[in-house]
Amino acid sequence: MGRSESRYSVENERSYYSKNWPTRALPYKHLKRYLDAWLPEASGLLSGKSILDIGAGEATYTRMIAETYSPRCVVAYELFVERMLPASRENRSRNLHFVAGSCFGLPFADRSFDAVFASLVLHQLPDLDQAIGEIDRVLKPGGCFIGIEPNPYNLWSFTGFF
Repeated sequence: MGRSESRYSVENERSYYSKNWPTRALPYKHLKRYLDAWLPEASGLLSGKSILDIGAGEATYTRMIAETYSPRCVVAYELFVERMLPASRENRSRNLHFVAGSCFGLPFADRSFDAVFASLVLHQLPDLDQAIGEIDRVLKPGGCFIGIEPNPYNLWSFTGFF
């Protein structure tokens, strides 16, 4: 049974990802050009700020943000610590931290972060309202959510190419 054919559960997620736990940290420097292209104000939103990356996966964006935008601190937050281990082992940034857990109950104080970043996460969640509530809770007043999600109105989505 494929991932999209089953109901969401942590066990199903673990089964899916555990088939290929990463063994090496993935490259990430190429992501800066991509982020700057669609978010030209990235530097102003991230520099000197506290940032939470939910659903960080292998922490590719998290590492790029920590090393290129000079944030005060960045937290890579992922359901499975195994996905972040290679990046954590290679981490040289003092401002980058790794935490494992569910985005349905973030273990951070209210108003902890200036920005919450998520790449290809929200569309996978079964209870989007609960996750959005948690994001809102941990964002400081005036903070921002930066998300990358599939666009269902994109021509490629309509054609079934993906």
